[in-house]
Amino acid sequence: MMVLVMENRSFDHMIGWMKKSKNPSINGVNGDECNPVSTKNPNPYSICFTDGVEFVDSDHSFEIVEQHVFGSTLFPSMSGFVKQALLISHNLYETVMKGFRPEAVSVYASLVKEFAVFDRWFSSIPWVLVIKWG
Repeated sequence: MMVLVMENRSFDHMIGWMKKSKNPSINGVNGDECNPVSTKNPNPYSICFTDGVEFVDSDHSFEIVEQHVFGSTLFPSMSGFVKQALLISHNLYETVMKGFRPEAVSVYASLVKEFAVFDRWFSSIPWVLVIKWG
């Protein structure tokens, strides 16, 4: 059996937290991955990646991925997820920075524990964006 999730963001949402409890060798998340809520605020604060999400919904169009990857910068800082989510809904900005607890996706947890995990796949869209901006 093979489960293929060909998008690193989906990997983080579905399998990212399993680094701590199921397989420490995967390139998952640790909670230090944060996005600013506003770069214009004189006292900016960030939302950091946590667990406990119940659903994940994200647009993967070229323009949205560009906003995710670049945020308000000219280099690929991966700082625009929260900012872009706020444009859609005020309730979405925390959800976009959450992943599933391993027990919520138990089939994936079993696969991560028992089989190989390919954790270094990256979308080709950011490379196009770098060429565009570079």
